[in-house]
Amino acid sequence: MTTEIPEIFREFEKYYVASKVFSKINKKVSSVLLFTYLDNCLLKFNYQNNPDIKAYLQKIETECGEFPEDGARETRIIADEMFSKLTFMFMTSEINKEMPQQYLLCSLLYSVLDGNEAMERENACLFAALKIHEIQRTGKSVQEKDIPQSSPAQTPLVHKETKYKLKNFKEKPYLYKRETALEYLKSHDIEVPQNIEYPEDFQEIIIRDLSHATNSIHHGDKERALLFLKKAKKEWLNRK
Repeated sequence: MTTEIPEIFREFEKYYVASKVFSKINKKVSSVLLFTYLDNCLLKFNYQNNPDIKAYLQKIETECGEFPEDGARETRIIADEMFSKLTFMFMTSEINKEMPQQYLLCSLLYSVLDGNEAMERENACLFAALKIHEIQRTGKSVQEKDIPQSSPAQTPLVHKETKYKLKNFKEKPYLYKRETALEYLKSHDIEVPQNIEYPEDFQEIIIRDLSHATNSIHHGDKERALLFLKKAKKEWLNRK
């Protein structure tokens, strides 16, 4: 799956891979993820004069077909089901080695949906994946504060009065802004190097981790902030 993806689009590979994962589980969700992949690729491509890239995008566009009716709603239902199941397992200490990856996949589903609740769930899934990985690595026991706050009993799978919609990547390709994170750090007298150059292929990942960290600081959760800062540092060291 990865070999056919041009290097310029590798940062969006997660959507393509997830689309293939869901192709045998839920066709609508698979299609939504593929459209998300295409939208991001088109935004990144910016009409560069490259016939091979153009041909690749045309191939993906053909593969997408028509956008599925109720695709966003279906994606939300599946994301909520995954979140409820994983959170129940986390709550009852039924942790297995696949859970971090499953939480990341659930986070990816929420990442394509618009709205504050979806953003909060995306954040919660990322944090849960990090905490479970840490628990598996260190052998620590599960703490109540580590578990996502919304339990299955409190979160209905379908909100009938809610209109589900996808994010408009063409209007706002990045969920978080680099300036927001850096300015928040500066306002708390934290020294920030000037003219930081983020490699283009993964700047979204770094920006998102920094923003999750500053959001955690804002809510007084230093432990959670540290986890996201460590994750950002690891990404930076691995790819720069």
